[in-house]
Amino acid sequence: MDKWKPIIKNLLLAFVLVSVGYALGKNTSVQTGGSGGNVKPGKHLRVYYTHATVRCETCNNIEKKTRELLESKFKKEIADGRIEWQVVNFQENDAFARQFDVTTSGVIAVLMDGGRVLDYERLDGVWTLLGEPAAFNAYLEKAFQKLMASGGIK
Repeated sequence: MDKWKPIIKNLLLAFVLVSVGYALGKNTSVQTGGSGGNVKPGKHLRVYYTHATVRCETCNNIEKKTRELLESKFKKEIADGRIEWQVVNFQENDAFARQFDVTTSGVIAVLMDGGRVLDYERLDGVWTLLGEPAAFNAYLEKAFQKLMASGGIK
């Protein structure tokens, strides 16, 4: 029996840690910003942060750093509606996941015209660039500006 005690203890500890992680991740999965079901008229860039139901620290950091970049470099564009920010749990939104081929957390920049998708880019490089803040920001900024320019959004 003594040899089973550490195994059972470790299994119970792992269960508690997974449960706490799930509860914390679930509390941070609130959708923010965006159209709230209304179709925004005209061309604009919609930036999605996509996540799974259970979120890791890296996922939360990608969301945080992307939001910080938008709030600092694109403050005017957000204020006047040229850029929208939305957080989406892709595991709870199958249509969204299929439309943008989402299978993991990340950032997607979508050029919109009203409710119609004109173009989009999945920015999967955020995973490898997260540890390099300047490169991370430059990567996102370049992608956002490229899509906005292609749509005639100034």
